[in-house]
Amino acid sequence: MTLSNFVNTYGGNDLISIDKYCEECTKDEVLTADWYKEIKGRTIESWQTIGGGIYPVEVCISLLPKKIKGVSR
Repeated sequence: MTLSNFVNTYGGNDLISIDKYCEECTKDEVLTADWYKEIKGRTIESWQTIGGGIYPVEVCISLLPKKIKGVSR
């Protein structure tokens, strides 16, 4: 699943963190960030939900490395 697919179908009010890009952002902050256009087509490697109780719920996302001409970065 691409980051764009995930964010567009994600309806939670939780915070979103994307490894190397943002930490504890709202969905609107992610969608309007300058770097989002660059990474929205990247494939999600994994995601997990953390927090709850007295802590805010947060969705943490890791992306697969970007491939350029058959080479991973």
